Amino acid sequence: MLTWEVIVWTTSNRFDEPMTTTTPTRTTTHPTTGLSAPATQLKLASIGTLGFALMIAFGSHELTDGPLRWFADLLFWPLGDPQVLTNEAQLLAAILGGIMASWAALVWMLTDALAAEQPLLLRRLILTMMTIWFVIDSAGSVASGGWLNVIGNLAFLALFVLPARRLR
Repeated sequence: MLTWEVIVWTTSNRFDEPMTTTTPTRTTTHPTTGLSAPATQLKLASIGTLGFALMIAFGSHELTDGPLRWFADLLFWPLGDPQVLTNEAQLLAAILGGIMASWAALVWMLTDALAAEQPLLLRRLILTMMTIWFVIDSAGSVASGGWLNVIGNLAFLALFVLPARRLR
């Protein structure tokens, strides 16, 4: 597979300073989109997040809540004891699915807007967002008895943090 290398000249690692011509850094960009590999990976993570968000949102109705009930069964052992979603849980599924879908759209749009010109700002935003989410979600998962969700959270965290840390 062909790769393209572009040399970007910068004087500082600060996101708010204009780019000038002194220190070379190499970044590989996609020939069509012009996005770096980490930016492309962030957009792919956004697509995966949107899919997961839709699965959660579909849990708001009993005709489409099968995948969410299976996922809840996976998180609250033992397997084979299907979870029943109460009206309250279905309402929360609708709300959380919508929030997560908007989160996916936001990461996509931030990546489009910032990856090329202000990658360090994008990195800082993604890392801050993911840290806040991970701490709160994981603490709540353990407190509610769904500690297995922390393992899933680690995988989800990696989808965003690993490419974000490579933004330059």
